[in-house]
Amino acid sequence: IWGDPLIKQRVWKMNSPPKIKHFLWKTLSRSLVVGSNLKRRHITRYDQCMRCCSAIETEQHMLFDCPYAQKIWRATGISSNIINGSYSTLEEKIEACLTCNRSSSLAHIKDLPIYLLWRIWKSRNMMMFQQRNIQWWSVIHQANADAAEWSKYSQEEVCNGTRRVTKQSINWQRPREGWMKCNFDGSFYNTATQSRAGWVVRDNFGSFKFAAKVVGNKVSSPLDCLLYTSDAADDMQCV
Repeated sequence: IWGDPLIKQRVWKMNSPPKIKHFLWKTLSRSLVVGSNLKRRHITRYDQCMRCCSAIETEQHMLFDCPYAQKIWRATGISSNIINGSYSTLEEKIEACLTCNRSSSLAHIKDLPIYLLWRIWKSRNMMMFQQRNIQWWSVIHQANADAAEWSKYSQEEVCNGTRRVTKQSINWQRPREGWMKCNFDGSFYNTATQSRAGWVVRDNFGSFKFAAKVVGNKVSSPLDCLLYTSDAADDMQCV
């Protein structure tokens, strides 16, 4: 079993969106859909990084060691010997990112390292599945926007005295005023069948705005299907 269980526990206790926790857990578990894992599961024969074509695409290479990722980390000014170190393990690099999330002395960059990981992963998927090359500076801009949005949302919850609901509600909940809600789901049959996904978008009055469905890529598990659907829904909302 891959991944330090103590670091995984810290991930699930983070004050971050569930999709970020799930993404980090999959990263530590070595179960992201990267070249090394696809080859290990006999899904593909090619495991090289599609960006640099000079190393095997592992979670660590894709998020930290690839020249594309290194350029992003250097440009943010939050890189460290652990993050940039060639001898640091994936667990050590992730833990360095988590330290920023919980350290009061690093409050000015609190969530940025976590969202940089998320955006590097999304940019990789955009290149793989949509043949779109996201510039490194755009990744930093998107990560900063994500971190600022989550920080604002968390502060509003504290100011309003509300508490986050961890148990799924039976009834559909309307979003806050001025917001749109996108509900999505995906279907997985087997590894030889293309996954399917659908979305429904409503405004803060609960009024239907639009819906979409798509036949996607072949994935290896229901979790991969859900993550792919979440990525696609997130991209659709950004557009």
